[in-house]
Amino acid sequence: MNLSHLLNQRTSSFPHENQEAMLLDGLKRLTEHHRSLCSGYRNILQATNYTQSKCHTLEEIPFIPVNLFKNLELHSIRCPEDIVTILASSSTSGQKPSQIFLDKETSKRQSQGLTQSLKPVIGDKRLPMLIIDTPSSIKTKPLTARGAGVLGLMRFGHSYCFALDDDHNLNLDLLEHFLEEHAKQPFLIFGFTFMAWMYFLQKCPPHTNLKNGILIHSGGWKKMQEQSVSPDEFKSAFFSKTNLSKCYNFYGMVEQIGSIYLEGSDGILYPPVFSDVIIRDPFTLVPLPPGEEGLIQLLSLLPLSYPGHSILTSDMGILRQGVHGRGIEVTRRAPKAEVRGCSDTHVFGIRK
Repeated sequence: MNLSHLLNQRTSSFPHENQEAMLLDGLKRLTEHHRSLCSGYRNILQATNYTQSKCHTLEEIPFIPVNLFKNLELHSIRCPEDIVTILASSSTSGQKPSQIFLDKETSKRQSQGLTQSLKPVIGDKRLPMLIIDTPSSIKTKPLTARGAGVLGLMRFGHSYCFALDDDHNLNLDLLEHFLEEHAKQPFLIFGFTFMAWMYFLQKCPPHTNLKNGILIHSGGWKKMQEQSVSPDEFKSAFFSKTNLSKCYNFYGMVEQIGSIYLEGSDGILYPPVFSDVIIRDPFTLVPLPPGEEGLIQLLSLLPLSYPGHSILTSDMGILRQGVHGRGIEVTRRAPKAEVRGCSDTHVFGIRK
């Protein structure tokens, strides 16, 4: 089965063991693809004595640490002119950012992956969209992660309304007009978690009606924790003040953009059908069973233009068995890990 077929599968169309077998086949193909086109990755496989014939499980797919993208230019693009976008994640002072090289095909796959991931919660149709951000967020050059996130989600909406002005003040007139037009039908809301909490929820009038809204949000949990606001308290506060009940957090990163782990009804973050997750002991790197905290390894069929199909992150998490199958709880950054979040990511090069 080819990679395109794998990407278009639905979770409900086959049992878990079949999904795992197809993921293994696709990831092994990607490993060979990147071995043939990326010299740096080829050297890594050689140094680790990886042999495809001895790879029989997802846990045996070779992985590279996420910070390696800060030190090496790793891509599997034959011609430089085929690079259409370079994504970079900012880091602490003095640290070099990651560089993620995208071609048209990988960008297309990422778009398809995002669509497939969000379809269960927003459906097949584009919805009126309330954006908890400023109009200038999508106009800055280079484009920030906020802007990239907004633009990525705007493909699922129409009749856009930016709820904040450029000074981050809630524009009550625009909000009221949007809700008068669209509040009686399903509508999409997108914003980064901290901004949705600080600049929107804390400022909107009492009894604001978001009953038919679907809030998609991510990032900024470090700031939320500093204010002692848990995910459950975040949801509860939105429901109490706005009657919003459909609230979905997601986990993702620039090194595997397009592969998002969307929150289920039980609060667990679930991988899309073209992805999977492994938790490894931070000292031995041995895979851990459900319930034990370790480093998060992310697997994805999306990256064709760079060897990001199997990466070991700097985040700690726990495997959980939930109502929708196996997912993860992200607990914290690994000790001594460089602190960075999705809001530090920006696009610094786009070729026409």
